[in-house]
Amino acid sequence: MNRRCLVVANKVDLLLENERDEIYSKLQDKAEEAGIRMETDVVGISAGATGEGLPLLTKAIRNTVLSSEQELQKEKDFAW
Repeated sequence: MNRRCLVVANKVDLLLENERDEIYSKLQDKAEEAGIRMETDVVGISAGATGEGLPLLTKAIRNTVLSSEQELQKEKDFAW
């Protein structure tokens, strides 16, 4: 749980805008309750039908990996 995480909601193309906001909010709350260290807000995507949100997810994954690598390097540097 100490790792940076992304929470992704799929099939958002099936939801109305106000439904999306409600689901994102609930997912965010549940993640916080579980102690999940979220890197960004919930990312909504439609992986198959429309591809909506996939560029944002790709960018979020890249940023999360880079941030994690930088954090690990700082920990290694500190250990010396």
